[in-house]
Amino acid sequence: MNKPPVYVYLCMCLVLFPALTRSGLAADEALITDRPDYTESAFVVPLYRIQLESGLTWQRLAAGEHEINAAEMLVRWSFLPRLELRLGVPDYVWLRSGKDHSGFVDSSIGLKVQLGPAGAEWGAAFLATLFLPTGEDEFTSNGYDPELKFVLSRDLSERVGLAGQVVAAWPTAAADREFFWASSLVAGFGISQRWGAFTELIVEFPETGDAAVMLQHGYTCQLAEHVQLDIRVGAGLNDAAPDVYVGAGLAVLF
Repeated sequence: MNKPPVYVYLCMCLVLFPALTRSGLAADEALITDRPDYTESAFVVPLYRIQLESGLTWQRLAAGEHEINAAEMLVRWSFLPRLELRLGVPDYVWLRSGKDHSGFVDSSIGLKVQLGPAGAEWGAAFLATLFLPTGEDEFTSNGYDPELKFVLSRDLSERVGLAGQVVAAWPTAAADREFFWASSLVAGFGISQRWGAFTELIVEFPETGDAAVMLQHGYTCQLAEHVQLDIRVGAGLNDAAPDVYVGAGLAVLF
């Protein structure tokens, strides 16, 4: 399946073009990102606005391998009230082990449906994503892989919030469809007007093998009204999880 990734970017640009022509129609809104934590936000981006979220992650795997993922690009566009189109641009992965490997992984397209009103203390969202077999030979599943997520959030005060997420996915492995599910719980803290922090517990349950348990902590910094930087560090709590990982990223609302 040795396909060049160029056509993936061209197709995404064609899809985004009508959104770009309308991105200035809405008034300024707050920046709410889906990164850097594993748990998605329970809210879509402001109507007719585009939000780009990107980053880089280094991790040391339990087997002693090292992996770098970039650019973790997610394009989010709200084209109807409480509804968001999501395009996952393929990451480029460097895997260092006994033999080095690198290449583009699969892309994705999806929707987020915001179930509650914006600005409410409670938030809920449903996400549906389809991963497309656009990656290079060593980094593609060669299948069309669906994933579903449900997110629930609650503001406990002006500076503290909680959110939980359940994930169900059906990835392709060795031409067979497997079942994977995961759950996460995150607590977010507002340190100041510009700085925030979070702590998150993640548990992943593959169909075969042991569950992976991870704990991560990170910070966000609001550089401008619609620009956010983030950094995070995480560690595996059992042998099935990565030993340690570090990541940083950027989000911009247009």
